[in-house]
Amino acid sequence: MEKMNWRRFIVQLLPPQSCALCSATAGNNVCDACCADLPWLEQDRLCPVCASLSPAGLVCGDCLKTPPAFYRTLSLLEYRFPVSQLVSRLKYRQHLPLANWFAEQFLLRMPPAGEKIDALIPVPLHPNRLKERGFNQSQLISRQLAKRLGTAHLPQLVERSFDTSQQAGLSRTERQRNMRNVFTCRENMSGLRLAIVDDVITTGSTADSLSRTLLDAGAAAVEVWSIARTH
Repeated sequence: MEKMNWRRFIVQLLPPQSCALCSATAGNNVCDACCADLPWLEQDRLCPVCASLSPAGLVCGDCLKTPPAFYRTLSLLEYRFPVSQLVSRLKYRQHLPLANWFAEQFLLRMPPAGEKIDALIPVPLHPNRLKERGFNQSQLISRQLAKRLGTAHLPQLVERSFDTSQQAGLSRTERQRNMRNVFTCRENMSGLRLAIVDDVITTGSTADSLSRTLLDAGAAAVEVWSIARTH
């Protein structure tokens, strides 16, 4: 008698999964039709440093004028409806399987190229925000990415030293000021190549501040991986 696949058996007993956007029956968190309609970013039309729009795929003026601490950004989707709805479902409605789906799509559609990354670092939440929400969405995504890549995952490496005010509605300059000296890293990261993982990048101020902290701790280079990018 063939050995029973208990995992497959249990999955068959579960009700069909519904699409997080249209509620249609789906084999994944987002059905094929909704997935095809999402605003996937064209990598050859983005600034390779910050992932802002750059029709020729060249380094943008902002990065030439004031280079950020990170050297590259990989972003999957443009942050607008319905991507904002998916991110909101993960962060505020605790639709945690979406973290797995985001990680799968990131690796499927945009496999990182270049030199090997030594570890993934999720953007940390302040303990107050973590207690309020119950989980860190960036950590859930980075954990899945690290697992699939076989890369070290260091969610406790960096602490958020104080709770910043909400970034929404702030100008670029205000966001940069708001993020100064926010992060603390007490480990020696000498020579390591690191990737910061976040759900959404807006101006890059958070990623820049965290990158500077990691470089000050000895990291050789830092890049940024995000699920979505505002434009």
